[in-house]
Amino acid sequence: MEFVYSIPLLGSVKIELNEYPEMLYHILEKKGEISRLQKLVHLGVLQSVFPGMRHTRWDYTITMLYLIQQLGEGKLEGLSTAKKVEGLCLSGRDSMQLLALAVNIGHLPGTFAVEKGTMRYLVTHGDIARKLCKPVNLDEAKFKKIDYLNLNKLLLLVKLQSWLDDGIKINDREKEIIKVVKTISSEIFLSEPETEHKEKVKDYFNFIRRVSYQLLDCLYVNLPIRIDYREFIDQLSKPLINKEEIRAIRELTDCYTCIVYKQIYHSDKACNALAVWSDRVFEKLIQQNDTLEMVKKWLKSSELSDVVQNPYYDLKSVFSFTLPRKFGANFLTESFQDLQVDKLEMEVAKLLESKKVLILYIPGLKDPISEDFSPSELLFHVYSDKTNGTDKFECWRTIALILVWTYGQFKDSWGVGIIAKAAMESILETLALNDYEVVVTLPSDEFFENEDFSPLVPEDKVKIFHASRLSQCKEALQTFRRKEAVTWGAGLKEQFHECEFLT
Repeated sequence: MEFVYSIPLLGSVKIELNEYPEMLYHILEKKGEISRLQKLVHLGVLQSVFPGMRHTRWDYTITMLYLIQQLGEGKLEGLSTAKKVEGLCLSGRDSMQLLALAVNIGHLPGTFAVEKGTMRYLVTHGDIARKLCKPVNLDEAKFKKIDYLNLNKLLLLVKLQSWLDDGIKINDREKEIIKVVKTISSEIFLSEPETEHKEKVKDYFNFIRRVSYQLLDCLYVNLPIRIDYREFIDQLSKPLINKEEIRAIRELTDCYTCIVYKQIYHSDKACNALAVWSDRVFEKLIQQNDTLEMVKKWLKSSELSDVVQNPYYDLKSVFSFTLPRKFGANFLTESFQDLQVDKLEMEVAKLLESKKVLILYIPGLKDPISEDFSPSELLFHVYSDKTNGTDKFECWRTIALILVWTYGQFKDSWGVGIIAKAAMESILETLALNDYEVVVTLPSDEFFENEDFSPLVPEDKVKIFHASRLSQCKEALQTFRRKEAVTWGAGLKEQFHECEFLT
């Protein structure tokens, strides 16, 4: 199957679908999903603060299909050989085309903000979550690894299963394709791949997905340089010569990911809108008699007709903290992902009572070729409702509660000492300026350039990581300082700084 589509920055391109992806395309068309994706705005409700951003989930889907096509079978090392899935032989390109066509159909209208509010509801209503997960055989352990950024993958499986259950409206051949897509989606999106082949499919697809949203989002951000996007895409179809070129592509995509997130998804106005909308959706779901029916209704629509459009609260940021990319992914993946970020957000919301809480979590991304993890970033915001007034004592009480909560949750994780020390320094600075908001900034790399810092051997690393009592920390710190100077890594800096702070 071939068709022509216009992609921003690239112009008209020809898309070619293999046999099984073509069959899935026709199923999606029959189910009304193609039309829905063409109306489903990529940014969802965040478009209200970025009115010029008009690309849709279908634009995103087509861009992924085009990049998969450009990458080509010859480039997909180890994926050209067909593998059996539910009785069908699929090449790596078949699998990725199927994933590209399916991945967006599980998004709710309003996308990020609506899904965030929905996920907050699910983690606080375990019985509803279990009802949602049961038909797709997702156990509690797997559900705990889901956050609002990949709730759409669970809803994708729910939608596919509903099609299989409705056997009257699909023939045997269509049922076979839907089963294949459900199996691949479950293994790639919500499980650890069981084979090397599946691992490579997952890695390559994540790479394609990242480049795709960058191509669309870069239309709307201020870039330090201008890229010839056609030339960039053409490079994907050429063999990579060495690891240095591979790393250069990874660094470029990481750089643009950072720019896009800072200017769009992590901008102040986007965070404020996300806090407002997610809170609104959460409250709406609490009021429903049948929440599952509400979610299933949203899954069939591209509009939120039953939620008040453009709700507005005059929110003031009381506390914000950013764990920057340079500190790596360890703190995030070992702490927030394992504890389920949406559950943590609800715990903070309960602790702070009337405050609006927003945690944005961007997990570490694994490069499909070099298999390195990209640096991550955590944004944590607490807002107060200005309509209820802003009391300075309440602001400081909020900040104190957050610091105590953070230490209680993450005292055994890397980086909590850095966070606590930076927060205390920022509070003192804020007091001096007689302001209400505390913005936590972490020390620069130059902070670590002094004679107290020295290397750590593996056994000492384990010792410091498990040092939960003050005496143990002091002993570990002394061990730390006795070593001869060598080049520091980010992980060692984090551990030393945490250890030093606690002493």
